[in-house]
Amino acid sequence: MSADIAFQRSRVYKLFSYLFSFPERELFEFLKSGDLLNEIKKAFQIIPSFPPFIKDSQKGSILDDLGLATEKFNSLNLKSFQERYRKVFETLGERCVLYEANYLDFPQEEMADIAGFYSAFGFHFEERPDHIGAELEFMHLLTLKEAKALLNGEEKRVELCMDGERKFLVAHPGRWVEAMAENIKEREGLPYFCFASALAGWLRAEAQYLGVPLKVLKASQVREFFHDGFVACES
Repeated sequence: MSADIAFQRSRVYKLFSYLFSFPERELFEFLKSGDLLNEIKKAFQIIPSFPPFIKDSQKGSILDDLGLATEKFNSLNLKSFQERYRKVFETLGERCVLYEANYLDFPQEEMADIAGFYSAFGFHFEERPDHIGAELEFMHLLTLKEAKALLNGEEKRVELCMDGERKFLVAHPGRWVEAMAENIKEREGLPYFCFASALAGWLRAEAQYLGVPLKVLKASQVREFFHDGFVACES
C-alpha cells in the first residue's frame, strides 16, 4: 500500500464525481479543453500497471472512452451541451437515471444503508445521498482518508478506510453503475454514455485492487419514489 497510490485513486474519484452534475461554464470548459482526460492520465502514470492494480488494458479502455467523449465536445458549445444534459437526465421519467435507489426493489432500505455509511465517516451531502456524484465523492473521501493514514503510519485507520471502501463499492456504486450506463446509452446520451462506461471500467479496476467481487445489476426500468421530502428523481 502506498500513500501516493491512495492519493491518485482519490483524485480519480473526485474527477469522475464532477461528470454527472449540471454543466455550468467552468465544468464545460474543463471537459472541452481535454483537461479531465489529461488529469486522469497523470493519475494513471502513478498507479501501477500490474495486478492487483489497474492493468494497462483497463487504463487504455477507460482513456479511450474519455477520449471519445472529449472529441464529442468539439461539436458542442455550452448551450448545446446543457441541452444535451437536460435531454438525457431531466426529461420527465429520465432524471432517475443518476440515482441508485431507483434501480432497486427496496429503495428506502438502500437509502438508509447509504446514509449509514456517510454518517460513520463524517460525510455530508445536501441532496439525495444516492446520486452517483455523492457516492463518488464519498469514495474520494475514503481514499483520501486512507492516504493520510498511510502518511501518518496509522495502520488501524488504513484498514478501517479500506474496509469501508470495499463494503461501499460492492454494496453501492460498483453494483449499479453499469446499469446506469446502459440506461444512458438507451437515451442516446453521448458523451454521457462514454463517461459512464469509463466510470464502470474504473470501478471494476478498483474492485480488482481491493480484492472484492462485484455483483452487477442488469439494466432495468428505472423507477421513481419519494424520500424524506425529496421530489422523486430531482436533479
